[in-house]
Amino acid sequence: MGMKNLFFTKGYILTFDSLIALFLAFFMLVLIAGQLFEPHIPRSLYLRQISQDVLAVLEKNDKLTAFVNGVNTSDVRDVLRLTGDSICIRLELLDQIGVNKSIIKEECVGTSEEIQVSFRFYTQGNNDYMLKSYAWYRR
Repeated sequence: MGMKNLFFTKGYILTFDSLIALFLAFFMLVLIAGQLFEPHIPRSLYLRQISQDVLAVLEKNDKLTAFVNGVNTSDVRDVLRLTGDSICIRLELLDQIGVNKSIIKEECVGTSEEIQVSFRFYTQGNNDYMLKSYAWYRR
């Protein structure tokens, strides 16, 4: 009878130990998976990154030249559409005198209290321009 109780005690200890290890392994897996699939970026940093990325794409793909010359705004609108449904963006092109042109993403009205502004300087011929990007979350 004494041996039988000793085996059961050891069995419970081993089972309890393995349950704790299994729980810790599962908890670590959930933490790691949460960081891999859903990184937590502050909303304002995400807006700033989107705003800067739009300006970089426009400059690298020569869509900025067409926008400055007034030849084609549909390419610029295509880039704005790629930012996702929850993001609104307005672009302003300023020359030495002031606002030259403005374009806003379709179905975006007004702004929100959280807005990020980015800008990029651009030179074409003898003219200097500044392109401002305003990004906010759609209400």
